[in-house]
Amino acid sequence: WTPLTVRLLIKRCCEHEVLGNLAAAKYWRLRQIMIYGIGIDIAKVSRFSKWILDKEILLRYFNKRELDFLPSEYFSKIQSGEKTCEQSEFSERQISSLSQHLAGRFAAKEAFSKALGTGVVGFELKDVFVQKDEIGKPFLVLENQAKKIFDERCPNAKIFLSISHEKEFAIANVIIEI
Repeated sequence: WTPLTVRLLIKRCCEHEVLGNLAAAKYWRLRQIMIYGIGIDIAKVSRFSKWILDKEILLRYFNKRELDFLPSEYFSKIQSGEKTCEQSEFSERQISSLSQHLAGRFAAKEAFSKALGTGVVGFELKDVFVQKDEIGKPFLVLENQAKKIFDERCPNAKIFLSISHEKEFAIANVIIEI
């Protein structure tokens, strides 16, 4: 349905008093929904296998709440302040899985910055992080400067996020709707 088709349909219904003012109100509400921005990013998973072993890099780009997925023994090392972990502490499968997870989240942060139209300027990537709802659907949480910039540029907007990954690449798509 194009906006013109909907407008003509509602006009005819209003003329014949089939739907009256309710239809007109719904039409105008539909017309006000707009896309503020669309962002997409792809990340190479192998890049993140090195990041897993370096606490400083992880804490530079990822929020602590975002790192809860890490195995408990690794996460406790991050909390205790150890700078790195040994690669021998993880199996290849664990490293691959963790790398895919991080790559997807990093791509989501980059896609958000593109949808917002600022690039990563004025906020830190760790101020944008991915969480999951009760059924596992990912969503973005904004904090600090990222939230401030978002609220200034597009108040009351909704953020839609999709993440996908496979062995070599992770991709994320963000749509901001106002």
